[in-house]
Amino acid sequence: MIGDSGMQMFRSKTPNWILLILGIILINRLPAFACKCELPTTCQAFSRAESVFVGTLIDVEVDKKPFIPIAQARFEVEKPLKGTKGKIEVVQFELSDCFQIPLKIGEKYFVYKDPPNALNIFCNRTSLLANSSTELKYANSLSQKHPVFTIGGFINNLPKEKLKDTKVIVTTARNSYGVPIDSEGFFDFTARKPAIYTVKIVLPFEAATMVKNLENYTQFVGGTIEYSPQYRANACDYREFQVGPPK
Repeated sequence: MIGDSGMQMFRSKTPNWILLILGIILINRLPAFACKCELPTTCQAFSRAESVFVGTLIDVEVDKKPFIPIAQARFEVEKPLKGTKGKIEVVQFELSDCFQIPLKIGEKYFVYKDPPNALNIFCNRTSLLANSSTELKYANSLSQKHPVFTIGGFINNLPKEKLKDTKVIVTTARNSYGVPIDSEGFFDFTARKPAIYTVKIVLPFEAATMVKNLENYTQFVGGTIEYSPQYRANACDYREFQVGPPK
């Protein structure tokens, strides 16, 4: 740590243009307080939510005491999709640049009720029902009688010719499945039975790959990435793979 005298010496011996550049770098690295959450995919939002439903907003109260105001919204549930048992649900929303949907009493919404620890970390995908075709399509694809678990991902930073040489393989104790990768680097696999699933991504070269799964980051070094997502009925495991240059 630099003391006051050390800082004065640093300032006196450092040209102003260097200080200006350092200041710009530090400012750019500071978190954006207006919006610092990340937007999950539809399946991630559905998997993480305590409850999901279609409902009408009947009341809203805003607490402006916190740094980021909190809205307590009361909905009348019309179509429960996950975890909802009563006819009334109270959902908290942070009113920041991360949440732009206006809360209007009497409007219908597709609502995700996130767990309390998700606040300040993830953007909530709640939206007006009229703008929720993607959410409805995903929710309607799920079945309580025949639940599924989706394993998906995005392999980023690989040229298309290298993507063609990349393989994704999902294995269980008894079976092995080759999973196609599209031209953009996306893949998905639908697991229809509870089991231990192992995903193996074989790259065309050895590299350091950063893997992101919501707030979790891990790094793999080498030509093969391997992991075992936990099966959860009507949920998903979606990861992004940032592949580094060949080693």
